[in-house]
This record gives sequence, structure tokens and C-alpha cells, in this order.
Amino acid sequence: MLASRGSYVKAGPTSGFDFMALALKDHFHATFPSTIKTISGVINTAFKHLKTSFFASLKGVSSATSVPSNVTPSQSTPSQSIQQRSLPSRSRTIVQSFPTPVPFPPMDNYVTHDTSAAAADTVVDENPITQHHRLDQQYVAVSCANQAMRKLRFQDIVRLKHNDEFILFIPPMNKKKDPKAFYKACDDNLKKMRKIVMYDVRNTTTKAQRDRYWEAELQRRRVQRYGRFGHEFHVRVLAYPERARMEYDPIAESEKNNLILPETGVGVTVQLIGYSPVANSLLKLFDLALLDLYTPKAPDEPIYDEVRFPNSQRDDMVLSSLAKELMETKGDATAYISVLMQYYNSEKKRKQSDQSTTKIVKADATLTSQLTSDASAEKLTAFADEVDRAYLTAMSGSLGFNHVCEYLISPEVNTYFYNKLREQFPYIHKALYSVVATKYFKETDGDPVVSPLHDKQKQILYLFYGLIRARSLMLMRHWAIVEPLGYFYKGNQQPGSKSMGAMFSSDIRTCFEKLDAIYKADIEVFNNRLEFEPVLYGAFDNYQRMIQKKNQTGHKSAITHIGTAIFLKADVPIDLPKGTTVITPFGTRFNVITCSRHESGKLFVTGEIFETTNMTSESEKALINGGALMPRIGWDVQWMPGFVPRPEITYHKQVVPPPRRAYVKDGVTDAEVVLGQDRMFREPLQSDGVSLTSERMHSMHCLSQRLVDFGTYANYLQPSEEQDLSPLQKRFKASVDTVQKEIDLARKFQRDLVHHINPNAGQVDKMFAFPLSPHCETSHEGMLMVYADMGKSFRLFDIEESNTAGGNVGRCSLTPTSRKRKINLCVDALSSKMFRSLYLNLTKKLTEIGSAQYVEALLNALSSFTCQHDCFHENRMHRQDVIWRQFYGCVLQAFQAETRTLRINGDPVKNNVQTHEAFLEVCYRALKRHRMNCFLEKAGEECFTRLEAESERDMLLRWDQTFSEYCSNWDESSDEPTRICNNLIKMLDAYFRSANAVKKQDFWLGEVENILWHGAYKACSKKNYAEEGMHRIDTLYGVNGMTDVELENFRMNRFFIMTELGDAMSLDEVNELLNSWFKKCLVAPTFQLNLDRSKHIMTLMKCGYQTFERKPNRSKRSGQEENVEKLIRLFERADVYPSNDTLSRVFDDNFFWTHVKIPKATGTKKDQDKESAELSSGMKGMFNVSTASTVACQERDDPMEVDDSDVEDEEMDTDQRVETSLKFCGNVQRKNRSPLLLKELLGVDGDDAMHGMKEKHLKTFARTHNRIQAVKIVNRHFEGKIERRMQALEVITAQASEKTFPSRNRQWKSQYKEVMVERRRNINSA
Repeated sequence: MLASRGSYVKAGPTSGFDFMALALKDHFHATFPSTIKTISGVINTAFKHLKTSFFASLKGVSSATSVPSNVTPSQSTPSQSIQQRSLPSRSRTIVQSFPTPVPFPPMDNYVTHDTSAAAADTVVDENPITQHHRLDQQYVAVSCANQAMRKLRFQDIVRLKHNDEFILFIPPMNKKKDPKAFYKACDDNLKKMRKIVMYDVRNTTTKAQRDRYWEAELQRRRVQRYGRFGHEFHVRVLAYPERARMEYDPIAESEKNNLILPETGVGVTVQLIGYSPVANSLLKLFDLALLDLYTPKAPDEPIYDEVRFPNSQRDDMVLSSLAKELMETKGDATAYISVLMQYYNSEKKRKQSDQSTTKIVKADATLTSQLTSDASAEKLTAFADEVDRAYLTAMSGSLGFNHVCEYLISPEVNTYFYNKLREQFPYIHKALYSVVATKYFKETDGDPVVSPLHDKQKQILYLFYGLIRARSLMLMRHWAIVEPLGYFYKGNQQPGSKSMGAMFSSDIRTCFEKLDAIYKADIEVFNNRLEFEPVLYGAFDNYQRMIQKKNQTGHKSAITHIGTAIFLKADVPIDLPKGTTVITPFGTRFNVITCSRHESGKLFVTGEIFETTNMTSESEKALINGGALMPRIGWDVQWMPGFVPRPEITYHKQVVPPPRRAYVKDGVTDAEVVLGQDRMFREPLQSDGVSLTSERMHSMHCLSQRLVDFGTYANYLQPSEEQDLSPLQKRFKASVDTVQKEIDLARKFQRDLVHHINPNAGQVDKMFAFPLSPHCETSHEGMLMVYADMGKSFRLFDIEESNTAGGNVGRCSLTPTSRKRKINLCVDALSSKMFRSLYLNLTKKLTEIGSAQYVEALLNALSSFTCQHDCFHENRMHRQDVIWRQFYGCVLQAFQAETRTLRINGDPVKNNVQTHEAFLEVCYRALKRHRMNCFLEKAGEECFTRLEAESERDMLLRWDQTFSEYCSNWDESSDEPTRICNNLIKMLDAYFRSANAVKKQDFWLGEVENILWHGAYKACSKKNYAEEGMHRIDTLYGVNGMTDVELENFRMNRFFIMTELGDAMSLDEVNELLNSWFKKCLVAPTFQLNLDRSKHIMTLMKCGYQTFERKPNRSKRSGQEENVEKLIRLFERADVYPSNDTLSRVFDDNFFWTHVKIPKATGTKKDQDKESAELSSGMKGMFNVSTASTVACQERDDPMEVDDSDVEDEEMDTDQRVETSLKFCGNVQRKNRSPLLLKELLGVDGDDAMHGMKEKHLKTFARTHNRIQAVKIVNRHFEGKIERRMQALEVITAQASEKTFPSRNRQWKSQYKEVMVERRRNINSA
């Protein structure tokens, strides 16, 4: 069925149909510019047409029901139409409405329906054209003369379907008066109709016979419309190939002409009903829009759809709408009546509304005047401009270093505008307040509102902003783009422009156009500031996003956008202590006298000059004495008190230099520092202070962790109703309560140490995200391009983009400050390796002719970078992978089967690193708890009884000593299962110690732990991480690496704090979050558009928080206490940590599998309740069963389901037990035992794996250095050779221009003559 006009008006141009309808309408009115001259003329034409054509159409309809006199109802006449059973529903209705069908008269006895004189004088051909017709078909001629018709409009024409029928009316033509397009459309389509009619007789008749037959056909098809006679043709749609595409996909503006123009546009293939379907023709939609198309009206179809005239006080707007409606219904008399009647009713309602509004205004003039005074244009415009400036300033401020988790407009600014609303617009505020006020939300008139605003107050402010936008769309244009951008960032489609939720907002294209304008205006300011930042920290990582295709092409159902995400973190400089020596770019040296923090990234420093040069100016002296902001470009710290000498580089078991402020009181023990109320920390150069070594620091952390474990185990010992505590456990719990103060001090040791060595710890950091680079950094060529993008974005060098006359496109030039800046990058291991190869790859580029113009700048800028792999990829992925490689087969997999944990396959690098880490935490808690249970049984009650003259601290330390001896004894035990579990606890201790060090911003502990794992990496075939670890040692502690001040500053900035009181994150983890922020946004149709929009990610994030409110992350990992208890029972059955110390057992592959308990149920009762449904009473009575038994019966009837109730542990061997257990863990295969299972990778076995690694590393370093030098030597030789040739060429060119080019063979000729004369003499003498 054809689409109605009302649905088209409401939907808007969202589909291809709507676009085509509007485009055809535009072309139609452009073709007939004189059709609507004046509004009054159109109305007069409508009423005049009403008097003539309406009654004529009624007369034609009534007369059409009679049967012609020359045709009898029983007459069987050949016809050229379709069968009645195949007619559409509307056609069947038409046929059934006539009791006596009107047959098609024979062509030789043709009589026209026209009663005019021209029709009566028609001469019938003596030799009629004979045609073959089917006798089993009957056709009823559907015509405007015998059936009420409905005119098809533009939107109906483009929505035609296959087998739809319509009447094509071709009006009379006048080549001189009609527009060219209209005349051409009528003439072309009339020729097409003639071609169809003459198709069967084109080869059997003469031209004169065909002309006479066509004249008779035109007379038969002649009808009167618009007061003139035209011709109608009843046609059916055979093909419309473009319809399916236009139904779902919008049409681009660029395709408009290609689809509409008569030469190339879309067309409809039609068949003339009554003639051969082989003879068809293509009618262009452009031509059909210029002609008149009709379709029969159904009996219950309304005369005309509802017309909504604009509710405006301007008469010309209403009359213009009426003129357009009348023009579209021209030729349909009943539609004319409907439009005019609806116009009359609309005018009547509009006048009544005007009168009622006048009465209301008079009755309530006081309230109206108050609201009018509040809503004056001047006040609203001034308020809107101030709000819009605030939003514009906030968006401009996003182009710089910003906090990540913050709103675009702070709550304080929103509160300011709300109070201003109350003051300047009191009556409007009261009106809005009365709407949203409830018994839970009330305001007092006198008190100002404090930040943050209540949700109801935010609604009032939003409604007021919306009222301003409703008054004028030119106001608050930057506020209007916030909500669409927030939807875009959250990955949600923006509500429709006509919906109430988005009526005040801008279109998404307008939003990005405004953002692009802001970015273009302000990015240079940020670049200029970035160019003068001495130290920055950043990261980059690979970006991949897969986008599904609508249609599969090239055997691909998706495309992948691959690039690189890059960001920089603002530097938070360390405080400069008194006595620090600083040198300026002009050689002036001074000592720091005072240092205070000006802002998060700047220090206000005053100094005392002790050395000057000839270039020292008076302004520089005044700047140093009066105070200068640091850090500054070229102002370097030469010496700072507190640093200890650097240790020797050994790589394996490398000694980590302590931080500058790591000093404790001389002579204190580790226990006094860990458990002391005063931590005994000291400042550098204090008389009683001594440097705290890394080894002591690590032992203090281990001590504090063991003491905290006592308190954690005591908290676990909570008596329950099912099981009471044993006397020994009660005694232990009571003893722990007496030393709870000391345990709390041990728990806070790490926090206090971090804040002592880093006073800026916990400060929220700032970052700036750069646009996505369209290159992948996982290859050498891709890394070169990513490095070029980074250097240009970081303002280290410029790349010429314009095509200059000298041909310098792509030429690189260093910025003035590039050699004095330092950028420290923290990435994954692969990126670090690729970045380290840049120097060699760039040096090789020098051998290419013409590459020096950009390679030299890239090589010089490379010295400003340091790059090393960071903690997230190393700790949480590859370090965890070491544990899984060593313990998954036969140990952790058995634990997995016992707990039935899914989504674990022993490879955390490639799959579900968070799930693997959560399971390791469950195993860690279960092993430590079981070991503590066994320790209590072994130690007895006497160990936890306080001795005489023993303090709480001494008692706690005595417990720790006893427990440490107990654990160390199992390291050398002959019981292999227990030794494996003890070694697993040591590995997990080190793993979670490193993970917590990152969260607590403890860089020192992290550096020590990183070195301890080098041997484990090498033993587990992770050679790249062992090598990258040694390269990191060279960067941090090497002779050619960072200085003491650079290392100290890097340590204080190597982690990122997003929110106050939040955990720290490594920079490579922040880069992973940046990747997720990019992927969260709505995807653009092209990768280039994604790249262009990625530069606004910081603004988009703030708009998302502003729209949807930033909610704190309260999600916590489930305790999984049930799984912990399952594993403890497994350890008890396996007798891990036996009471007999001399027990000697050999660990075989099935040790833990023999103790794994086979699951007895496929799910919990709660899960089964979710899968079942309550039966009705009738069903229960019919089958006499309950719901639960029905569900159980269905489960047992499934032959593929394992019935666990029939499984007996005693009847199964080990292989069957393993296979059955793994069925409940997902698609997991049994893993074999690792050869590293019994080795201590953090001990002697790891040391053995690192044997010879230092020498190999030095050889590799020397080999790379030699390759670089060889390339440089070859390049210098080649350049010298070219230079000498160029000099010789210049000399020859100069001589040739002066015509003084010497003959090179004159000396040779004279020598030749002398030789030949001497030879002749010898011959003659002989």
C-alpha cells in the first residue's frame, strides 16, 4: 500500500524516500516558477476549479456505471490484461463494485467514450489491426471517468512498489507556452506509450495504419482535466530496483542530481495494462513528478489526509501553506474541497484562540507584566552571553593539560549561575521552582544556594537554559553542543532533533564544526606552551577497532581501524632544597635560597649568584634574586644535596640506588622503623641520618606484610553458628587483639614511607591526549611514522606540508628548544624495542639520496627521548604469565577444577587477564590461610602466650621469627607437594607486592621487584623481557643514562593519579584507558573522520561527565569466600603442610587430581529457579507433577546432559576424574606438567638462568653501536666523494663558460712524440 502523506510529514527526510520526495518537489517548483504568483490568485483558482471540475467528476462517475448499449453482459471479448485473481486488493475491489463488468470492445468495432463531435467523426480503418487475445481473461477499464481517484504526491511516487497500478495522465502540450522540462516529459512519455501499444503490430502493419490506429487509441483514452482534454494510461509497475536501497539508507547530498536528473536518474519500469508485458518502458521519477498520477480510492479511504496549517499570526505564512496544498491536489476535486474545508476550520480556531488569549491577558495583567519584565530581551541576552562565555572558555581550556575526571563546568560555576538566576529572574525562578518542588526539596528565599546543586536545582537551571534557547537559537550556542557531545562520547545515539529531549541541542555535525573552530583557534597557544615545557612524560600504544560491514565485500564482513594512541602527562617537579646549584643558559650559576610551589607544575625559586659570565645581564640577575618560575628551558640543576654514589652496573641482582630523601636515623633496626610511632625518618644531610638501602627497604616491606597477615588471619577467625573456634584459635585471636596497635602501624608503613620520599604523592595529575596517529607502531616502518607524528605533536621539529617552489615538502627542521627538552615515554616491551631500533633505522636512511633533509632532524630530536617498558604490561600480564606457565599444569588447573572457575586457560596475556588475576588471589588467600592453620597446630598454645617482661612489640616479633623459620624449613623439605605450594606462595607474594606498589605509588619497591624477576623471565623463555629489563637498567642507572636529578624527577612522576584518594596507575595502563575512551565513542563511517574527531577526546570526556554525571566506581571484586574454603578443604585432603616434618613424598602429575572433588550439581538452587517456570493449575492437574519434578525430568531426558547424581568418586579412575572435572570449567584441555614446577625462579634457579646475560647484552650493544658507526663512516665517505666531484664540476663549468678549458692530451702528445723518435733511432741504428 502506498505510504500516506501524514507519515511523511511527521517522519522528516530521514530515509531515501523522503530525500527523493523533497528533491523532486524542489525540481517541480523550479520548473514551474510561475505557477504560484500570488496567494489570492491561487485561492481564486481553487474556488473556480471547485465549481467546474467537482460536479463534472461526479457526473462522470455516475454515468460510468451504465453499460454501453453496444456491449452485452454476456459478450466474450478478447482482452489484453491480467487475470482477475492476480489483481491487487484495490483492483479487486474496483472490479467487484461493478455488478455488470464492462468488457474491452474489439478494436475493429472501436467506439470512443467521448461524445464530442471529434469522436463521432472518427473513421474506422478498413483493414483493422488484428491482435491475438487470451479468452480466459477479462479486463475492466479503470478510468478517471468511471472511478473516484486519488492523486499521487511526490512522497507517494517514490514509494511505489512492485505490481502497484496507477493512472498516468498526460496533459495536452504546447511547445511554445509550456516549460521545456514539462513539454519534454509529456512528449517522451507519450512516445513510450505509443511504443508499447504498437509493439505487437510493429512488423505487420504500415506506418499509415499505425498512425490511424494511434489516433483512435488517443481518442479512446481522452479525458477532461483542468478544463482541457488529455490522455490517460492504466499502467502497472514491473521493476523499481532503487526502491530497496532508498527504503533504509539515506541519500547523500552529492547523489541528489545523479538520482533525479532525467538523463541519469532513477526510473520505474511499467507495463501498460491490456498489452503484452514484454512491451514495457522506463519512466523517470523526474518526469512522473511533472505529470499527474492517480490511483483508485478505496471505499473506506478518507477524502484527504489531515493538513496542519502553521499556528502563526502572519496571514501570509498560512496562505502560503494553503497554496502549496492546493497545488499538490490540483486535478482532484474532492481533495480541493477537503483542503479548503480544513483551512476554513483552522482559521476559525485561530481566531477563537486569539480572542481567548486576549481575555486571559487582561484578567492576569499583573503576573504577565512581572514575567515580561523578567524575560526582557536585554536581561536574557546578557545572562545567556555570560553562560555561553563560560562554556566556550571551558572548551578552550580542554586544549591543554587537564585533569581527567572532571566536569566541563565545575559545580561551583553552576551554583554561581543558579544564584544569579534567583537574583535576576525571581518570578521565572518561582514559576520553575513551583513545578519541581516536592516535600523532600524546598528552598528558602534569603539563603544563597551552596555547591553542589541539588538534582532539582540542576533541573531548574537546565529548564531555564532551554527557555533561553527556545526564545532564540542564536543564544547559548556552546551550551547547546554539550549534550550531543556527551551522547557521542558515551556511544549513544543522540535523540531526534524533534524530540523534547534534544529540542534545545545542536546537531552533531554542528557540534564538531564548533569544536573544530575552537581547536583551530587555540591549538597554537597550546603548542607554544608545549614547546617550552622542559620535561614531559607520556606513552603510546597500538589502537585497533573492528567495525562490522553492512554487506560483506571481498570476503570480509568487517574492517579494522589501526592506529596509535598517544598522550602526555604534565610534569610535577620535585622541590629544590636549599643549596641546590642551578646554571642558566648564559652560564650564570646560583644557589637556591628559597623554593615554594607556585602551582602543580611550577616552583617559585629565589637564589644567590656565585658565578657570572660575560653574557650575564642585569635582568637575569634581577630575575634570580627576585624569584623565578622553574623549571625553565635551559636552566639545569647541576647539583642537589642528598644523593648517594651510584652502584656498579651488574644487571643481575642490580643494586637500586635509593631516592634522595630515603634517610633513617642511624642505628635503628628494621622493626623500630616498621613498628615505631615515629618512623625515624630523617632529611638528607642531617647529622644523625643514614641512607636507607634498597635491600633494607625490601626486608622492611616483607616484615610489615608478614605482621599484617597475622591481623588478617585473626579477622578471618570469626566464630559462626555452624562451627566454633578451637581453644588454640581463640587464644591466638585474643593475643592478636593485644598487639592490634602494632599491626596497624605495620599496615601504614608503606604509605608513610611513600609520603616521606615523595612529598607530592597523591596529587591529581594532568594529561593531554593527542589525535590518533594513522600508523601502527608494531613494525619498523610504522614506528618511523609514529615517531614523526609524535615529534611534530610534541613540538620537537616541524615538517613542511606546503608544496614550495624549492621542492621542500617533507623537510624537517628542529624547533629552537628541542635539544633542551626531555620526554620520558613508558610503553610495552614491543614498543620499547621498536623505539630503541629507531636510531639504527634512521641512520640507515642516511644512505638514501635526498633523505638528509629530514633524517638529520629526526636523529637530533631522538636524543630528547627516553623509552622503557612500564609496569602494567610487565606486572599484571607477563609476570602473571610466568606464574601460570610454571604452576598451571597439575597444580592451578586442579584448583580450577575444584572451584569450577570459568574463562581460564592459563594464558593471561591473550585472554582475560583480570579473571586470571582474581583466581590467583583466591589461591593466594587459601594457601596462606591453610599454612597459618598448620602453623598454629605446629607452634602450639605456648608460642602465643606472652612471656614475662615481654612487650607487645617483642611478642609480635617473636611470632614473626617463629613463623619465618617454619616457612623457610619447607623450602628445603623433601615433601615435594608442600614445597611446590610454599614456592607458589612466594611467587604470589612477590606478584601482589609489585601490584600493590603501583597502586600505592611506591616506585622504589617496584624497581627492586622488577630486578628480582629477570631470572624468572629468562627461565620461562621470555627473553625479550629480560633484555628489556637490562636496557631499562642502562636508561635509569647507567653511565650514559639519567642523571641523579633526572632519575629523581622521573621516579616522582612515573605514576598517574586520576582522582583524589584514588589508586595510582602506570602510564601504559592510562594509555590502555585512552584506547577504551576512543573506542567508546560512536564510530564514524570513515577512518579519516575518526582521526579528525579523536583530537577532541578530552572535551568529549568532559561533556560526557557533564551530561551523565560522573559516578564513583563502587564495584568491588567479590570475595569468593566459598572458593577459598573449597581450596582449603582440598589442601587438607591432600595433607599439604603435614604435621610430620620428616614426611617425604614425590609429586606426580595426579597428586592434586586424586583429591579433587567431583561436582554433584550442575548449578545452584538460585540458578535453577531462574531456568524454571511455574505451571498453571490446569497443567499441574493434567500431568499430576510439580514444576520442580518437571524440570528435573526434562534434564534427565537430555542424553547429552551429564547426570551428576549417578557419579561415584570411588568408581572412577584418575583420567575419568580429570575429564569429568574439566567439563565444568568450560572448554579447557588438561595441561601437562611444567619442567619448571620444582624450581625456584626467584631464587637459585633464576640466578642460573641469568648466567652470561650481562656479557651477551654488552656484545649486542657493541654490535649495534658498530653497525651504526659503519653506516656513518660509509655515509661520510660517500658525502666526501660527492663533495669532491661537485667541486671539480664547478671548476670545469667555470672554465667552459670562459672558453679556457685546457687540452688534456697536449702533454701526452709531446711525450708520445719523444718516445716514437727514440724508437725510430733505435731501429735505424740496428
